[in-house]
Amino acid sequence: MGDVALTVPIIRGITKAYPDISITLVTRRHYASFFSGISQIRLFYPETTKRHKGLIGIYHLYQDLKSIGEYDYIFDLQDNFKTRLLTFFFKRHNIKCFTIDKQENIEQITVEKTDKKPLKHTTERYRDVFKKANIIFEPEKKYCFMPDDETLIKVTNFFLFGEESLNIGIAPYALYPLKTWPEEYMIQLMHYINSRQKTKFWLFGSYEESEKLRAFNEKFPEAFLVAGQLHLHDELAIMGRLDFMIAMDSSNMHMASLSGTKVISIWGSTDPIAGFAPWQQPDEYSVRIPIEQMPCRPCTINGKGKCKRGDFACIRDLTPEMVYEHLIHCNLI
Repeated sequence: MGDVALTVPIIRGITKAYPDISITLVTRRHYASFFSGISQIRLFYPETTKRHKGLIGIYHLYQDLKSIGEYDYIFDLQDNFKTRLLTFFFKRHNIKCFTIDKQENIEQITVEKTDKKPLKHTTERYRDVFKKANIIFEPEKKYCFMPDDETLIKVTNFFLFGEESLNIGIAPYALYPLKTWPEEYMIQLMHYINSRQKTKFWLFGSYEESEKLRAFNEKFPEAFLVAGQLHLHDELAIMGRLDFMIAMDSSNMHMASLSGTKVISIWGSTDPIAGFAPWQQPDEYSVRIPIEQMPCRPCTINGKGKCKRGDFACIRDLTPEMVYEHLIHCNLI
């Protein structure tokens, strides 16, 4: 989901630079809200459990895409087995195809040393794929998600009640344990913030995290549970109204930053130097144990794997007190 979100600055940048361009984007139906308001884009939703399932399904996908239009270029921003097979079919019919290199220099930042050089941001690497076709543009810098008027009115009503001085989003979970701050740490941080100034907290997360978020909400009942209650485009609009978001290295981190909201991101086994920092956020908003203090960080690009030390120190040594002081240092509370 985060990978798809990070294509939005690219798509908006291309359509702004080339207003007559027409783009067919192959993505999941759930992500349609990311691209609302972009008139030059046509979304195609593959039936991954039916017609487009498996290897023969990729050929059917190729046939279906060919049946709805002619293409000058094909851009593969995923570089996995299925997308490589899909581009193979297009290449056989002399359509120019360009693919991202996802493995470029990744090994240099996952070895245990202190002089690790940051990789390009993922959005910049997406742009490089289009440069190969001489499509030159600047990615959209800030407001990438543009809610319609009806959604804005609906969301504004959520913010009209109460005397809270701050509205803070909380996305306490990530897909993998190596990227997830202990739950009790986040709850303690919320108590610290609330003791300093009256705050309304908004809980975000994926559909798969709904049960955990409901249990989290019971431990901090003053928070408003967004996840599982609203449509994605409503969630994005709420994110755009927050004072700031506190999130793990997760899709919610990317969605909030692309909504134009300040994001305090908490990092454990992964690190912004791998190219997945929240878009257009200051580096000081990314809270993590310095690599100089813990050279085994980052040990993974996406959070998969096991802790080599066995103690999850990179995430557990980052205490609620440390993050709280960081918020004060950044003048966010």
